[in-house]
Amino acid sequence: MSGGRVPDLTVVEKAVAAALRAPTVYGGSPGQWRIGHSALHLFADTARWEPAVDPDGRALMLSCGAALHHFRVSFAGLGWSTRVVRLPRPADEPGHLAVVTPLPAEPPPEEAALAGAIDRRRDRPRHGGRPVPREYVDGMVRAAAREGAVLQREGLVRLRPGAGTAARGARHRVVAPSRVISGRRPPAVEVRSAPAVLVLSTADDTPLAWLRAGEAWSAVVLTAAKYGLAVRTDRVFEAKWTTAGRIPQAALHPGWPLPVAEPVLADVAEVLEPLEVLEPLEVRYQVSGSWYRP
Repeated sequence: MSGGRVPDLTVVEKAVAAALRAPTVYGGSPGQWRIGHSALHLFADTARWEPAVDPDGRALMLSCGAALHHFRVSFAGLGWSTRVVRLPRPADEPGHLAVVTPLPAEPPPEEAALAGAIDRRRDRPRHGGRPVPREYVDGMVRAAAREGAVLQREGLVRLRPGAGTAARGARHRVVAPSRVISGRRPPAVEVRSAPAVLVLSTADDTPLAWLRAGEAWSAVVLTAAKYGLAVRTDRVFEAKWTTAGRIPQAALHPGWPLPVAEPVLADVAEVLEPLEVLEPLEVRYQVSGSWYRP
């Protein structure tokens, strides 16, 4: 990618470096980036996928969605807008998650405003600290909504076959991200619903919904970081849960941060490579009945 209407390699590498800082359920970068003729392509790193503990790939898609949002936000902070086509060829290439085209246009202000929070994001809030102001929670709710998800203050309830919906406030089973990918099914952790738990949910339960939920997850944690907050994330482990008729994807616990060491990140060179075959200008992806030309 070079020339006056596309960013130079330095800008691309900065955006990929930002994507490496995204929250992840996995113990490292969940995606691989490929430089095409005029676009960046995000692929799931299936070598990291462990079907035994993530059988449907939901955790992998959530993590890749978070990386995609960090990538978009970094480009916005560098003065570029982006056009994103998600899952461009779901039947033929389910691991091809997104085509991102940088555009020399004014980026969305809400994305550009989050760029400075990428380096400030923390995942460990204090227990029993002072409460999070309602206006901060409202800001996180709006951030999730911009990415097509809902962040709710209500707790989760379980669906019991033949028994309808359990009472609000029931217990739910979640596992911390660091415990999901460990080579075996991790034990569930019982967590009682409380106002401090925010539930991130989507209308559907499809790979596209998981990817979008990951983008919303990123938007929430960056918004929290902008306010000086940290967010601990629990991924919903069992599938049969509902919250107001929606599909919960993660339980988020915002709070004031603990001091933590800087994370050890992968090198950009490990996740950024050219496409094996550069796509010609006439390559097209058919998406939702329309044509996309990278």
